[in-house]
Amino acid sequence: MADYLDDHEEVFVCKPKEPCFFSNDFPGQQLVSTPEAYSALFQEAGPHHKAVGEGSVWYLYSRVALENIRQYDPDARIIVMLRNPVEQVYSMHQELFHRRYETQSDFMAAWNMQSARHNGHGIPKYCKEARFLQYSAIAEYAAQIARLKQIFPDDQVKIILFDDFKRDTRQAYLDVLAFLGVRDDGRTDFVPSLESRRHRLHWLGTFLINQPSWLISARNRFKKVLGIKRIGLRDIVAKHNTVVEKRAPLPPEFIQELKDHFRSDVEQLSRMIGRDLSHWCR
Repeated sequence: MADYLDDHEEVFVCKPKEPCFFSNDFPGQQLVSTPEAYSALFQEAGPHHKAVGEGSVWYLYSRVALENIRQYDPDARIIVMLRNPVEQVYSMHQELFHRRYETQSDFMAAWNMQSARHNGHGIPKYCKEARFLQYSAIAEYAAQIARLKQIFPDDQVKIILFDDFKRDTRQAYLDVLAFLGVRDDGRTDFVPSLESRRHRLHWLGTFLINQPSWLISARNRFKKVLGIKRIGLRDIVAKHNTVVEKRAPLPPEFIQELKDHFRSDVEQLSRMIGRDLSHWCR
């Protein structure tokens, strides 16, 4: 959705899309940490941009981000997209494994490691935030939505279900445009941008994502000498080291275990947002 909005001439989405500025309880994830650096991300926004924002996906899970946003801008509009928690945790595991926050390739094993990791055991070397490995907590939405509703009024919050987004992407897009107060640009082409990924060479993927500070400093000096903002070599190597593929389905008995685990939370969420989501756990 952030990619689609970014293409709209009346919407400005900063780059990087996920600066994570307001989730300062995840300091390792923050790309900017000062108000000045955050404001600089939006310096290219113009008067024709009626909606200006970003898309840090960890704000809902963060314990402090929503209140930080309210203090920064009480009139901020919040867009939340919720996915079936069983699908969400499996997808999140793949993403974290790709980023090398997670080193356990088998999701069932990673799920069963949550208790140990909660106590600080088995945290991968390159994991920037141990709470990201608590898959259960990430997809238990009821408490997160309750916190959101305590901080922002309903008319400043737009909750989208990923099911609706997939089924009728244009309608979901139109709903968000109306929520943001921008016109319909007539867009009908909505190509999915996220797919399951893995590294061809795991060690190379780890190196590209977690580059040593000396290399980053050397690259920055090199760009300054040449007077350029971007070299692009890292992106080229990363692209050729990435394989897009469909993940194998989880075993039926494990899917049922996940459904049973999330059932109570889904029931609470259904009541909170006024949508019957019981099919998520059938």
